[in-house]
Amino acid sequence: MGGLPQEVHFETREGGRIYEVLPKGGEALWGRVLHWDAPSRVVFSWHPGRDPGQATRVQLRFVQLATQTEIDLIHDGWEALGDEASTQHAGYDPGWYYVLGQCFMEKLT
Repeated sequence: MGGLPQEVHFETREGGRIYEVLPKGGEALWGRVLHWDAPSRVVFSWHPGRDPGQATRVQLRFVQLATQTEIDLIHDGWEALGDEASTQHAGYDPGWYYVLGQCFMEKLT
Protein backbone atom coordinates (compact mmCIF):
# COMPACT_ATOMS: atom_id res chain seq x y z
CA MET A 1 0.00 0.00 0.00
CA GLY A 2 1.98 3.27 0.06
CA GLY A 3 0.48 6.65 -0.68
CA LEU A 4 -3.19 7.32 -1.07
CA PRO A 5 -5.25 4.64 -2.81
CA GLN A 6 -6.62 5.57 -6.20
CA GLU A 7 -9.60 3.21 -6.17
CA VAL A 8 -11.41 1.65 -3.21
CA HIS A 9 -14.60 -0.43 -3.39
CA PHE A 10 -17.13 -0.99 -0.61
CA GLU A 11 -19.64 -3.75 -1.39
CA THR A 12 -22.87 -2.65 0.28
CA ARG A 13 -24.16 -5.91 1.74
CA GLU A 14 -23.38 -8.22 4.65
CA GLY A 15 -20.29 -10.21 3.75
CA GLY A 16 -19.33 -7.57 1.19
CA ARG A 17 -15.68 -6.74 0.69
CA ILE A 18 -13.88 -3.47 1.27
CA TYR A 19 -10.87 -3.52 -1.01
CA GLU A 20 -8.34 -1.43 -2.88
CA VAL A 21 -7.70 -1.98 -6.57
CA LEU A 22 -3.92 -1.93 -6.87
CA PRO A 23 -2.25 0.23 -9.56
CA LYS A 24 -0.48 -2.76 -11.14
CA GLY A 25 -3.55 -5.00 -10.97
CA GLY A 26 -4.97 -7.19 -8.26
CA GLU A 27 -6.73 -6.26 -5.07
CA ALA A 28 -5.86 -5.67 -1.42
CA LEU A 29 -8.60 -6.68 1.00
CA TRP A 30 -9.15 -4.08 3.74
CA GLY A 31 -12.16 -5.61 5.51
CA ARG A 32 -15.62 -7.15 5.26
CA VAL A 33 -19.09 -5.84 5.99
CA LEU A 34 -20.39 -7.54 9.15
CA HIS A 35 -23.80 -5.81 9.42
CA TRP A 36 -25.60 -3.71 6.82
CA ASP A 37 -28.62 -1.84 8.17
CA ALA A 38 -29.05 0.85 5.49
CA PRO A 39 -29.57 3.70 5.82
CA SER A 40 -28.86 3.90 9.55
CA ARG A 41 -25.87 1.67 10.40
CA VAL A 42 -22.97 -0.32 9.00
CA VAL A 43 -20.39 -2.42 10.86
CA PHE A 44 -17.26 -3.80 9.22
CA SER A 45 -13.98 -5.49 10.00
CA TRP A 46 -10.94 -3.34 9.23
CA HIS A 47 -7.41 -4.55 8.47
CA PRO A 48 -5.80 -2.58 5.60
CA GLY A 49 -2.28 -3.90 5.07
CA ARG A 50 -2.75 -6.60 7.72
CA ASP A 51 -3.88 -10.18 8.00
CA PRO A 52 -7.66 -10.54 8.53
CA GLY A 53 -6.84 -12.17 11.89
CA GLN A 54 -5.67 -8.72 13.03
CA ALA A 55 -8.89 -6.97 12.07
CA THR A 56 -10.39 -4.28 14.25
CA ARG A 57 -14.08 -3.37 14.02
CA VAL A 58 -15.67 -0.14 12.82
CA GLN A 59 -19.30 0.86 13.36
CA LEU A 60 -20.80 3.86 11.59
CA ARG A 61 -24.22 5.12 12.62
CA PHE A 62 -26.02 7.73 10.52
CA VAL A 63 -28.54 10.00 12.26
CA GLN A 64 -30.75 12.19 10.07
CA LEU A 65 -31.08 15.70 11.48
CA ALA A 66 -33.21 18.49 10.03
CA THR A 67 -30.87 19.50 7.19
CA GLN A 68 -27.85 17.25 7.62
CA THR A 69 -26.70 13.81 8.70
CA GLU A 70 -24.67 13.17 11.84
CA ILE A 71 -22.14 10.32 11.67
CA ASP A 72 -21.17 8.48 14.86
CA LEU A 73 -18.07 6.30 14.53
CA ILE A 74 -16.94 3.63 16.98
CA HIS A 75 -13.65 1.87 16.19
CA ASP A 76 -12.90 -0.98 18.60
CA GLY A 77 -11.26 -4.40 18.75
CA TRP A 78 -7.78 -2.95 19.14
CA GLU A 79 -6.66 -5.97 21.16
CA ALA A 80 -6.36 -7.86 17.85
CA LEU A 81 -3.23 -5.79 17.16
CA GLY A 82 -1.38 -6.92 20.28
CA ASP A 83 1.59 -4.73 21.18
CA GLU A 84 0.84 -2.31 18.33
CA ALA A 85 -2.68 -1.53 19.57
CA SER A 86 -2.01 1.76 21.36
CA THR A 87 0.18 3.16 18.56
CA GLN A 88 -2.32 2.21 15.86
CA HIS A 89 -5.26 3.54 17.90
CA ALA A 90 -3.54 6.91 18.33
CA GLY A 91 -3.02 7.18 14.56
CA TYR A 92 -6.62 6.38 13.70
CA ASP A 93 -8.14 9.13 15.85
CA PRO A 94 -7.01 11.93 13.48
CA GLY A 95 -7.13 9.55 10.53
CA TRP A 96 -10.89 9.05 10.62
CA TYR A 97 -11.45 12.81 10.78
CA TYR A 98 -9.36 13.13 7.63
CA VAL A 99 -11.11 10.27 5.79
CA LEU A 100 -14.66 11.29 6.69
CA GLY A 101 -14.13 15.04 6.87
CA GLN A 102 -12.00 15.57 3.80
CA CYS A 103 -11.69 12.56 1.48
CA PHE A 104 -15.33 11.49 1.71
CA MET A 105 -16.67 15.04 1.41
CA GLU A 106 -14.57 15.64 -1.72
CA LYS A 107 -16.40 12.72 -3.37
CA LEU A 108 -19.79 14.18 -2.46
CA THR A 109 -19.16 17.68 -3.81
